[in-house]
Amino acid sequence: MRVVIASVTKQHAYPAALAAQQCGFLDRFITSLYYKPDELRYRLLERAIRSSHRNGDLGRIRARRQQGLADDRVVSIFWPEFTELVWQRSSLLSRVVHPNSVTYLKNEAFDWLVAERHLPPCDIFHGFEQCALFSLRRAKELGAVTVLDQPVIHRALWDRLEEQERRHVGLPAARHPFWYREHIERKYKELERADYLFVGLEFVRQSFIEAGFSAERIFLIPYGADSSPKLQPIERPCRKTFNILMVGQISWYKGLHYLLDAYDKLPAQDVSLTIIGMVHPEWLPYFEDRFRRARNPVRYLGIVPHGELSRYYAEADVFAFPSLGGGIGLAVFEAMAAGLPVITADGDVVIRDGVDGLVVPPRETDRWVDALLGLKEDYELRRRLGASAAERVRSFSWEVYGEGVVAAYRQVAAREGLRT
Repeated sequence: MRVVIASVTKQHAYPAALAAQQCGFLDRFITSLYYKPDELRYRLLERAIRSSHRNGDLGRIRARRQQGLADDRVVSIFWPEFTELVWQRSSLLSRVVHPNSVTYLKNEAFDWLVAERHLPPCDIFHGFEQCALFSLRRAKELGAVTVLDQPVIHRALWDRLEEQERRHVGLPAARHPFWYREHIERKYKELERADYLFVGLEFVRQSFIEAGFSAERIFLIPYGADSSPKLQPIERPCRKTFNILMVGQISWYKGLHYLLDAYDKLPAQDVSLTIIGMVHPEWLPYFEDRFRRARNPVRYLGIVPHGELSRYYAEADVFAFPSLGGGIGLAVFEAMAAGLPVITADGDVVIRDGVDGLVVPPRETDRWVDALLGLKEDYELRRRLGASAAERVRSFSWEVYGEGVVAAYRQVAAREGLRT
């Protein structure tokens, strides 16, 4: 059986490609920036980054590589993402065309190149949402069974939730850049061309079932946790200050405004809140104002290099994740791997309430206050939940995720009469 995987970003495509290669299924992995140190273009790119003293960029480029994945199986379509990176770095260009519009065009260009130049005949084509419309169509023309990877909830639910939260905090309807409507229409058209969906959370799966996609055609394959040696459980002291940590994009989607509501109700002593992540530009004024008005200390650090996050997991006493679109993200996995007790909006298939963490609906502010105070006052509960979380997350490694992807390929092949 021949499988082709195409993804413009790293996400969970790298471990999927590695797993497909290991079982002999992978024909080709098509991606964007993929670090091949022996290629001239990457040597030149490294030299340019060093001369600009952007060491963080150098680390991010080198991270675009999957150990064990054969370079001759990887097709790197370099220039669309490189153009996007240059555009994002230029304040002048960003004023001419919004960076989000450039991202849309990057996805379009990558997808078109996959479909027109790099997609060979295959049995299964595995594409990723936002960058698979043309390639899904071409794969079907070549007789392939098509799989669409969906890491987030159905767009209709997303739009309903965003409208609700904007009304809740008093913000006007969202302002969208050029090509936004085309971007949304692309998502729906991709669904029409997909024979099967791969999702990582039950919450996401249910959103597509409610939108009319057949449950039998959706495979739930939970994502994995970073196995970095830096993310190991540690014995946290019983500190005077109770340190709360949240990592994730700062917008309505992650529910930070509800966490701030609960945080303002905590006793004004011996508590702190550290927030890490990129603020969505439209929400920046709102959250800057919330941070200034917070009753208790708030430390907003912006974007922190991934390699430095382990320090903040070690400093924290609890990890809070009140996400409105599914309560499990990669940062939750990492916090669990670091032995942090987690309070999340939805344990999904990962966290067992009261065993590996606490599950509290994001809008129930008083229950969040009770959960935070309970952990603040009960060091033994924090220790027990953190230890159980670290043990539990071992069942959600990227190797296990890869095995799940391969098992799904085999099931698809059996249903469709493909030879494996």
